Amino acid sequence: MTAANHIDPGLLDFATDAEKRYCEAINLHGSGRAAAIALGVVPNAVNGAIARLRARAASKGYAPGHFSSGVAPGYVMGKVTVERRHEDGTRTWERMSPEALNLEALIARCEERLVDFPRFGPIAAPELPSAPLTNFLGLFDLHIGEKISAEDPTARWDIATAKRVITASAAYAMSVAPKAKRMVVCFGGDAIHYDGLLPVTPKSRHVLHSDGDFDDMVDAVLDVAIFTIDLALKTYSEVYLIWAEGNHDEASSLWMRKMLARIYADEPRLTVVQSKIPYYALQFGQVMIGVHHGHKAKLTRYAGIFANMFRKMWGATTYAYGHRGHEHHIHEKEADGLIATQHPTLAPSDDYASGMGLVSRRGCMMVTYHDLYGEVSRNTTRPEMLEAA
Repeated sequence: MTAANHIDPGLLDFATDAEKRYCEAINLHGSGRAAAIALGVVPNAVNGAIARLRARAASKGYAPGHFSSGVAPGYVMGKVTVERRHEDGTRTWERMSPEALNLEALIARCEERLVDFPRFGPIAAPELPSAPLTNFLGLFDLHIGEKISAEDPTARWDIATAKRVITASAAYAMSVAPKAKRMVVCFGGDAIHYDGLLPVTPKSRHVLHSDGDFDDMVDAVLDVAIFTIDLALKTYSEVYLIWAEGNHDEASSLWMRKMLARIYADEPRLTVVQSKIPYYALQFGQVMIGVHHGHKAKLTRYAGIFANMFRKMWGATTYAYGHRGHEHHIHEKEADGLIATQHPTLAPSDDYASGMGLVSRRGCMMVTYHDLYGEVSRNTTRPEMLEAA
């Protein structure tokens, strides 16, 4: 075994449990690839984990072969100038500094933990007529995890209420929609109320009213997602999932997309749309369906944005539609070859919106598209309908 394939025992002091398993497997089997095969994971999972382990150890002053002395416990190595002497007699000086924690590092750690995530088995497909229709369910601005205390009980919002209202609304919307070949389930951004352990907005750090803690919120979001996806798979032959980035859940939306794709990896009838940019598009026959939460572009810019970002799809279709949320009320604009719809939210108005006099009717919309003729019908589900039933 070469030194490059041997893990220095000192690195184990900085390793997570998963990284320790990978280190032991590499030392046992001789390489990262062999370790991955033995553990039943992809090679990138092992190699990426070891690279992150070495970077973490180096940031804490332990990097064998790079410098001979470390730093005192509890300190992080700052900028260091390293002199390199070359065989031809020349010398170079390199400035090194610890890598800052960033979103990419967080994503990498999440991917490591998803390697061994349990998978769901396939769900039996329904027996449906092959109507060339697509039902699009827009679930925008759900803000699961938000706490709204109101005098009117129907205007309150917490984790338990959010789960009950959202799942009941999704079930009702699917039950009354036209029988279609396929379904697009769109969680259109801000499904999660805040993006980390602290209940604040990611960018402005505004303090948010929250119910429970981050753990409770994540459990609730997963419950809602899995319920809705499973119901769609039982109802439609093909299911597409869009989990869009919002301004409240920029990072969480990413790991939700990746996690749901992994746990449904054995379900051939589900496609989880992945995108590194917050714009998503699907084509069905002559219909293009685009989604953007709305936090980075106004409704009037959608035609230009989707025509530029998805040129081939735009040119190959006759009808183009854009969907967004962000502003929590219904609005529609047709311009430059695209009909853009702003969706309502199932959540009630919070204290800020109510204080500004911004109150709108709650709901979620199911839009039906024909592969050849574009939009042919639309249904709206209201929470009060479900309460009265």
